[in-house]
Amino acid sequence: MDGMIFQIYGDTSLTQILGWCMVFVGLILLNELGRRTKWGGILLFEQFTLFLSMLVYLVEQKTKRLCIWMVGSITSSYMLQTSDA
Repeated sequence: MDGMIFQIYGDTSLTQILGWCMVFVGLILLNELGRRTKWGGILLFEQFTLFLSMLVYLVEQKTKRLCIWMVGSITSSYMLQTSDA
């Protein structure tokens, strides 16, 4: 690692900044949905948490058949390196 969390230079810098803004706005909207509506809160607190827990479990078990897109990512590679140590 180069020691930088966000490397926003080069040809893809505009795309990276746009992606960051989309994620940020999405998180704000999901927060408002969970805060203002009863069913939004249930969805985000129970269902989304269950989905993320299953996703982390699948990555930890190194099952490439159900989440091949996640196992190859940098984040899961780092998780697998630190969990094996």
